[in-house]
Amino acid sequence: MTTSIERNGGWRSSPWRILLWLIPTGLLLTPAVAMQFSRDVQWGPVDFVFMGVLLYGCTWLVDLAMRKQSSTAYRLGAAIAVLTSFLLVWVNAAVGVIGDEGNPANLVFIAIILMVVAGAVVARFRADGLSRSLLLAAGAHAIVAVVALIAGAGADEPPGAVGLFMLNGVFVALWLVSGGLFRAASRA
Repeated sequence: MTTSIERNGGWRSSPWRILLWLIPTGLLLTPAVAMQFSRDVQWGPVDFVFMGVLLYGCTWLVDLAMRKQSSTAYRLGAAIAVLTSFLLVWVNAAVGVIGDEGNPANLVFIAIILMVVAGAVVARFRADGLSRSLLLAAGAHAIVAVVALIAGAGADEPPGAVGLFMLNGVFVALWLVSGGLFRAASRA
């Protein structure tokens, strides 16, 4: 059974693709407009460049997965993996996952993202290899979170130990969902 995107000329001509590319534009315009009305929002050129590269880079990766694969499970798995990576970088840059954004322990999460990218390249972006890579990322992320909690890293700062546990639990769950979707795509 084909999806409406496949029947109507594919992803390249889909209105969903246009919407996908409008999302980062809207997200970048939000602080630009907010700066005109509030002194609480203060972004500089570096902030806009950083977020522009991050947002449009993630959008390009999702767009690439949509163009290259017709499997809905694969597409959703890729979108969730990219979204998880984006959120992890964004949270770390803004406030940090373990303690504040300046805590060097947060670099471990960037290493997890790089591990996923390396796994994807080694697997040649095949669904079965991506599934294993994302399950490994979930395990690594869980281990980092447990070690941080045992060591008390960031426990004294907001969001505290419970918040740190919950935040990392969400990331682990996202890695697992993405890996599960790739597993489903490999079986189809």
